[in-house]
Amino acid sequence: MYYIGIDIGGTFTDMVLVNGHSEVRMYKAPSTPGELSRGVLDAIGLAAQDLGIGVEQLLGETSRLAHGTTAATNALIERKGVKTGLITTKGFGDTLFIQRSMGHWAGMGENVTRFSMRQNPSPIVPKELVREVTERVDYKGAVVVRLDETEARLAARELIDRGVEAVAVCPVVLP
Repeated sequence: MYYIGIDIGGTFTDMVLVNGHSEVRMYKAPSTPGELSRGVLDAIGLAAQDLGIGVEQLLGETSRLAHGTTAATNALIERKGVKTGLITTKGFGDTLFIQRSMGHWAGMGENVTRFSMRQNPSPIVPKELVREVTERVDYKGAVVVRLDETEARLAARELIDRGVEAVAVCPVVLP
């Protein structure tokens, strides 16, 4: 029995394999931009080769496979992603642009008193690609105001017409 953990990074795809005896092995294959799954399969192939078994057998004997990626995080940080739109709860379209949060203060000590000197990063989604729709959900996931599906479809259509290639959907949750 095997357990596999895989992380696709910008340069390498890392894999950790744990067998039923808690022995840990690690593998590294080059990431393959444009076809990220290839790097995953290459890492699995390295593990199978190391174990002296076929990929099919390794996967057949794997009871858990966990996957994560820093490639998406890197694209966000480096601003190399595709043109993205945002659909959010009506009344909260400016949230990205206000950028107020206690998180900005963590570890700043005396710099908190110089908050007005802080420079906000450019939002990942420009204001003209934000759409608001009627809906509301509470913190337990209960619907407070039902989604207006007509508004949601219209918002999606407008964003597509503006050339977006990806849409983030971020409803606001009531406490």
